[in-house]
Amino acid sequence: MFCDGGEKMNWKDILKAPPLTPEEEKLIEEEMRFRNVDRKEAERTIRRKANKLGQRKQPSYEDYMSSYKEDIESKILAEIKKEGGALGMKNLKQFGEEAEIKRALDKLEKEGKIFMHKDGDIYTHKPK
Repeated sequence: MFCDGGEKMNWKDILKAPPLTPEEEKLIEEEMRFRNVDRKEAERTIRRKANKLGQRKQPSYEDYMSSYKEDIESKILAEIKKEGGALGMKNLKQFGEEAEIKRALDKLEKEGKIFMHKDGDIYTHKPK
């Protein structure tokens, strides 16, 4: 089977993509005419724009970092719970760099989820 550009398409190319709508066909024709590209390249461009190429959408850096921070915070809370509600900083070093851990601890403290003792211990309840 050949596409309009004369290039041979394999069965994987044919089965991967959903059928095109008449509007998409029209856009492909315009793309071929105005950008002077072959049918395969024009179809690939249109499918990418319509997110129909079957590619995984990459998360943005902000999404990645927010999930990473939430992950550290949940690990910290789980570790405190596992240790019976109190622990020191040395127990948390396994979760990442010290600066990241301190940022997460500051956020959790501002939210009222943890409390810091003057000696540096971390509690889930207010220390006496």
